[in-house]
Amino acid sequence: MTTPVTSPATPRSRTSIFFSYIRHELWRNLRMVDSLIFLIALPLVIFAVFGVASPGTDKHIPGGTIAAYVMVSLALYGAATAATSMAGAAAVEHDSGWGRHLALTGMRRGDYLAGKIIVSLLIACLPIGATFLLGILTTAQFDTPGIWLASAGLCLVGVFPFAFFGLAVALALRSETAVSIASGVVVLLAFLGNLFMPLSGAMMEMARYTPFYGAGVLAHWPQNGEVIITGAFATPGMPELLPTESFAWTIGNVVVWTLVFAALALLALRRSTVRR
Repeated sequence: MTTPVTSPATPRSRTSIFFSYIRHELWRNLRMVDSLIFLIALPLVIFAVFGVASPGTDKHIPGGTIAAYVMVSLALYGAATAATSMAGAAAVEHDSGWGRHLALTGMRRGDYLAGKIIVSLLIACLPIGATFLLGILTTAQFDTPGIWLASAGLCLVGVFPFAFFGLAVALALRSETAVSIASGVVVLLAFLGNLFMPLSGAMMEMARYTPFYGAGVLAHWPQNGEVIITGAFATPGMPELLPTESFAWTIGNVVVWTLVFAALALLALRRSTVRR
């Protein structure tokens, strides 16, 4: 009597595990309805108050109306908040030991965190889409249809630094309050980055070095081009000399802050590993 020979199970490839994990995490986060409602409703409510109901938002500025400008700003803010919260929660999850459990599946720590970043960026698409949809249904207008798609895409590009920011803060603080702290800092950075209200003078000069400045100018580039909206637009009439910003500075700002936050996240991750 011969004994049947069984071949060992073929181990799943690293790539297969990585994408399976992304699908699982994306579906898990989409089922967290209470969190998603908050992340989507936050920019919608602010836009409804300051971009739809406020008088004068139908005024035309370069590339479209003020309502369209406010819509893009709040879509970017909502997406940044979503990415920060999701990535921050991932870091807290990792520090609690979940990363070690996933390591048993063959997933590396770097793959785990990269997957979380990708999922946070995908979730960030939801507030962008919802805010733009409200803009379409209300008062937002662009000069050309292509600006809609370009602005939405560049909003997502501008979110990259904040996904790493949420990761860095949560890994450094190692507590459940880290996500709330990171989200609160995002609000402050939005004010300082000329996103919520037009700045001028010394405040505007300082804003050029903040994380939200490059992301904001980039997201508004399809509408405004090199023209930036400052406090000069708050006065009656159009300013004689329109303030501008170079595309190189805009891209450089986004890239530099992405690298800074990514480096801080990596440093915090290594320190947390050493402590354990």
